[in-house]
Amino acid sequence: RIMQEPGMKPLERPQISRHETRQTPPYRDGQSMNDLGFCEQFTVWAVRTQWPHGENTEETGLIDDAFAALDLPEGCHLVADFTKALKQTVSRPLVIPEPTTPRLTHDEAQMLRFLAGLQGLAQCEGTPCLASPAWRPALRLVIALNAAGLHFGRRWYESASFPEALPQLH
Repeated sequence: RIMQEPGMKPLERPQISRHETRQTPPYRDGQSMNDLGFCEQFTVWAVRTQWPHGENTEETGLIDDAFAALDLPEGCHLVADFTKALKQTVSRPLVIPEPTTPRLTHDEAQMLRFLAGLQGLAQCEGTPCLASPAWRPALRLVIALNAAGLHFGRRWYESASFPEALPQLH
């Protein structure tokens, strides 16, 4: 409890329950990428680009350039660690489509809910986050995104979709 000086009034602020402030962002199967904020679009794009072509140096260079434009030079390695952990964590093949696919898959929606949960915007669903081997790589990725000012659940570029909002790469 904060000690107050005599004669000071306590701050009046509405009481919000913890449950109300930690709602799960509405990520769902079939959701248009255009309905997502920049952080979500960028994360899905990076995972999709790494997923089928993890060893492709051309695509890795593209991810490196994109993360460098966001002042996150280690971002490519963080995404690679996260995707590797996802592959090891889930016993079935995950549905991660090509980068140009316009809609989220069920697996991508779950991935975004997991990452948003780690960022503190929502509680993780099902098993606790700590039980997953993907927890540590995911947490490192989320901390880096957070440090770059990217947050899940926000629409950073309300009028621009992902390609227009991405910084120009030369």
